[in-house]
Amino acid sequence: MRGLHMMSRIFCRLLLLAGLWWLLAGRDATSWLFGGPVILVLAAWRLSDVDGAGGRLRLRRLPVFVAQFAWRTLVGSCDVAWRALDRRLPIYPVVYDYPRRLPVGGPARVFFANSVNLLPGTLTAAWEDDVLRVHVLTSGPQAMSELRTLEGQIASLFGHTRAHDQEDTVT
Repeated sequence: MRGLHMMSRIFCRLLLLAGLWWLLAGRDATSWLFGGPVILVLAAWRLSDVDGAGGRLRLRRLPVFVAQFAWRTLVGSCDVAWRALDRRLPIYPVVYDYPRRLPVGGPARVFFANSVNLLPGTLTAAWEDDVLRVHVLTSGPQAMSELRTLEGQIASLFGHTRAHDQEDTVT
């Protein structure tokens, strides 16, 4: 019975990942030469507990995360494009040290660091212990708020009740 349950979970992951790949790659059949093997590996891969850090991906929460992330990416992309075209809008690049509150050793931390790179106007510049060095296009509290929101959504996506509470300090 346990084997059947695992196979059904792998099959559901396979369908979900193949659907996402189809949305990203469209009708290009050659993209499946790369995407197919990656999808098979990811579908069989279990994001399991690493040293008690938690971190199993909750596939039911994935559609909500993808929708929220896509919306923020769209809004952020428009903002970056508008700033590039209108000289009156400020572009003041700055590097923040962001204290991560996700559990040590779990996949959620890596997922967060990589997701930061996908947000328009942000870049993960370095990862040192519990601090993520992030380059952003404009200084101000909005960048930190976006990072906290993203970190909270990823915590939820990986089944953590919330990111560990720490004092937010920015340098």
